[in-house]
Amino acid sequence: MEWSLWSRDIEPEIVPLCRELGIGIVPYSPIGRGFFGGRGVTEQVSAESNLHGHPRFAAENLEKNKQIYLRMEELANKHRCSPAQLALAWVLHQGDDIVPIPIPGVTQICIFRYFSCIHHQRNVKCTIIIDHK
Repeated sequence: MEWSLWSRDIEPEIVPLCRELGIGIVPYSPIGRGFFGGRGVTEQVSAESNLHGHPRFAAENLEKNKQIYLRMEELANKHRCSPAQLALAWVLHQGDDIVPIPIPGVTQICIFRYFSCIHHQRNVKCTIIIDHK
């Protein structure tokens, strides 16, 4: 299930149960299916993309949701990080039982390595900012 600032449906029942049983939690799509990465808000989503099936990317919702993204972007700028990094920091801040497994939407290993190396330090920096309010 998705767990992000956008979709918090697992918090009332699944998260407490996992914690009670000592099960680590691997959040799916912590960047809100790319929403907090600006995809669909600041970029054009291709017509073939499966994101069109998600209401947050639907044309009738996009303008309202763009306002949410802009507020998130403003908060991220305040903390000198990107909205995606802020969204990741929020998920990681939910507990020590959160298991971060980066699964970028790429198919080439060289791009995956670039993503892991370049963005890891920025994400950690943003997490530290959030942890030390």
